[in-house]
Amino acid sequence: MPETATTQAVRLVELVAWMSQRDSNKPVSYRAAARRLGVTEEIIRTDLSTLVGLTDAYKPWLASLNVAIPTLITGYFGMNVPYPGFSQTAATWDAVSPWGWT
Repeated sequence: MPETATTQAVRLVELVAWMSQRDSNKPVSYRAAARRLGVTEEIIRTDLSTLVGLTDAYKPWLASLNVAIPTLITGYFGMNVPYPGFSQTAATWDAVSPWGWT
């Protein structure tokens, strides 16, 4: 039975958490990672290959956020006219909240 994406994601999070707690900058072998997570080396290789594939697939979209988000923020708050409720604290929170006017 093929594994679900949720199972892969949980395993990758555990792998990254384990690697981030290490005191050494030495590379981790597939064997050590597989032993730590209780799976085979092939499963670790497949999980990492899937992660790299997803990263490559979404790289252009993620790079566009690097330009889009600062542009949206400076465009909104850098207007030559005050946004509605400019001098009120609650209005500032409304302006930055994803739900808009609350």
